[in-house]
Amino acid sequence: MISKDFHASRRALYASVLKDDSVGFVFAGREREWKGDEMYPFIPYANFYYLTGFTYPEAVLMVVKRNGHVRETLFIDHPDEKAKRWTGVSYTKESVKEQTGIGNVDYLERFEQAIPLFGEPGLIRQIYIDIPGWERPFVKNEAREFASRLHDFDPTIPIYNTFQDLAYFRQVKTKEEIALHRTACDITAIGVKNILSHLRPGMHEYEIEAYFDFSLKSHHADHAFPTIAASGINACCMHYDANDRQMEKGDLILFDLGAQMGRL
Repeated sequence: MISKDFHASRRALYASVLKDDSVGFVFAGREREWKGDEMYPFIPYANFYYLTGFTYPEAVLMVVKRNGHVRETLFIDHPDEKAKRWTGVSYTKESVKEQTGIGNVDYLERFEQAIPLFGEPGLIRQIYIDIPGWERPFVKNEAREFASRLHDFDPTIPIYNTFQDLAYFRQVKTKEEIALHRTACDITAIGVKNILSHLRPGMHEYEIEAYFDFSLKSHHADHAFPTIAASGINACCMHYDANDRQMEKGDLILFDLGAQMGRL
């Protein structure tokens, strides 16, 4: 969908933020259990995907910068045989190296011992962590918990949040990104036309929503966000999401929808 060179160029931008004798961390995020033996669909943290192109949970990107030399390591979960049988998820360090173009890939069980702060005291002078929701203390996430742990280990080392730096980088789109956005817009337009050609009184909101879903699936696109299909009085709700009302003749229906290509 998008090239390894794109993600490599984004990592180079990220590394430019880091000072010498520093280490930076960006987390993919964790899966959340839904019910029974099912999990919510996993979407990697956007900044992590921007830097790596890797889409599986629990992964961590660590970037060490010393004497102007940058070493990138991607730590990944270790899929077991049960996971392969149950969900079909199967990858290795070697396959992830090939997929992402990141030269150093290791399993998470080696993450702790690879952190320079723990193994070589005095080597690291600054720590950088991408922490979304920094300004909202009640928001808990893996990055915030990790930052707290590192601070407890050595309160003298400053910790900087790179969330705003990455947000700034992402404001400027590359030609590759622009092409994907244009494709997403074209597919969105196809979906809207499919809706309009099938829209009839008596249909439920979710029925007409399905025509948009079909257009996305048939053009290999994802939803940029959950679709709002709000008819009649529902159109007055800012984030109506039930999409289950039966539409009547003369109703106004408000759609908030969009396609996404390449998770960007």
